Amino acid sequence: MDILINNADIERYCNFVDYSLEKMQSVLTTNLVTAMEITSFLLPSMLEIGVYLNIYSGEKL
Repeated sequence: MDILINNADIERYCNFVDYSLEKMQSVLTTNLVTAMEITSFLLPSMLEIGVYLNIYSGEKL
């Protein structure tokens, strides 16, 4: 693997009191956990010549 680009992003908009654990888990799984899993899987083959790019496209940054 020469290049890995992580560009997954979801957001769940609602009031804090309506923000359920399921919504938070969905956001964290898509935005954080999935990127970490694929990176840790591919990193050994990328250490010498690979490029890693993580993109966050959320408008609230």
